[in-house]
Amino acid sequence: MVRRAIDARVQPRREQTLRALRSFVADVHSGAADPERLEAVLRRATGASLLRIDSTGPSASIVAGPGSTLTATDLRDIEVEARMPLELARLRGDLREALDQTDASRARLVKAADDERRRIRRDLHDGAQQNLVALGMRLRSLQRGAPATQEVLGEAVELVQRTIVDLRSLAQGVRPSSLDEGLAPALRAMVRAVPLRVDLDLQPVLVGEPSATAAYYVVAEAVTNTLKHGKATRIGISLEPDNAGMRLLVEDDGEGGASETRGSGLSGIRDRVEAAGGSLQVHSHLNAGTRIEAVLPCGS
Repeated sequence: MVRRAIDARVQPRREQTLRALRSFVADVHSGAADPERLEAVLRRATGASLLRIDSTGPSASIVAGPGSTLTATDLRDIEVEARMPLELARLRGDLREALDQTDASRARLVKAADDERRRIRRDLHDGAQQNLVALGMRLRSLQRGAPATQEVLGEAVELVQRTIVDLRSLAQGVRPSSLDEGLAPALRAMVRAVPLRVDLDLQPVLVGEPSATAAYYVVAEAVTNTLKHGKATRIGISLEPDNAGMRLLVEDDGEGGASETRGSGLSGIRDRVEAAGGSLQVHSHLNAGTRIEAVLPCGS
């Protein structure tokens, strides 16, 4: 207390700085202030406009900058008072960096998986699927020319057709080639054969491939669930710009009751949406229909 009284008379600016710093530390402790504001608080309190916090080392330190009147003793006392917000700001910075790295890693994994699925799809289309289609056509030709073996050939044709269906199912999850024309045209093509009334409100949006692919599969899963379980009479699909990305909504008037805990469909599209940097909400109450909403960024 004696030292503070002396400092208040001999070094009033230093004591004012420490008082402002103690008040700020108390606000940080109570949650009323963010520790990242420390640099601005110190600049204002000391009048050192070039003062900065150096976080490159193992522990953060305060650098006065050229032209400052702050002494080494001043800086040491300030660092002692500011130890808590300094450390907290450093830890929060490390956490943000770790989260950014995690998001970047997750995005790379999604891209690698999409690239691999596209390769598999291309190989299936150019190889096995084309060969099976040609074989099926030949068997059909033989069937018409050889009545005595018609039953055997008919079974062979059926087997080939089932194999083609299996191969197409294997290729599901691959980025649909219809997305080459854009997300809205791909969605229109997807629902063209849906045996329900489908109301579309698709506004132009410009998003990257991860977001477009995620949006496509949100709609695919929602429509599939409606047709299999919903007992609905209509499906509504809307797409609109939203800040720096897009908002996608799929809803029906069916029985509701969809859950992410039953099966892997909804949980799978949630993983894909979140991997693309977006968010997903599912509202599905019994006898009140199902509403699935995804917000996705522009991406790259």
